[in-house]
Amino acid sequence: MKIITQVIFMFALVFVSIHTAEAVQPIDQFTVMDQASWNCAKTIAVTMFPVVGEFKGEKNLDYYQNDFASKLASSLRKIPGVEKVDVVDGKTTVLADILIDGKFKDLTTGSRALRFWVGFGAGKSFCRADMKGIDLKSGSEVFSLDHARGSAMDIVSEDELLENIDEVVEDVAAGLIAARRVCASGSSPAK
Repeated sequence: MKIITQVIFMFALVFVSIHTAEAVQPIDQFTVMDQASWNCAKTIAVTMFPVVGEFKGEKNLDYYQNDFASKLASSLRKIPGVEKVDVVDGKTTVLADILIDGKFKDLTTGSRALRFWVGFGAGKSFCRADMKGIDLKSGSEVFSLDHARGSAMDIVSEDELLENIDEVVEDVAAGLIAARRVCASGSSPAK
């Protein structure tokens, strides 16, 4: 009976430590320049982010770009006061209070072989996004952020990059929600 209790305890400890690491983390670098515009934004548009650094994935780049943009848009729809969030391709006229534009500095599955044989963070899967919110009426920057998530060794996930994208989206959405305040009447961007 003692052995069973110890095994259950060890399993619970491992389970909690794995899931604690995946909890929401603060955004690495985040600045709000125009609090009133962010507070009062009712419509948001999210662009598809190009990759300016390393790209390596199990799927093609379009898949990851669409996955990131659609998940970010879905998360932003949950912000109180936001009425509409669209993913835009840059080919059509954007009608939104805030345009979220950015780029992936790194978007890579890394190297399983390096993770296994070398360890210590070598071959890490990584998603790093640099983005800004732009007030489309004035053209000014509302906020800017740079955030990354990586994973060294994941034996559960087939595509660690999708997991990293989910974590970045979750962290960014939580940060943007936390930065939002009540819109003061008269400061609405939809005047």
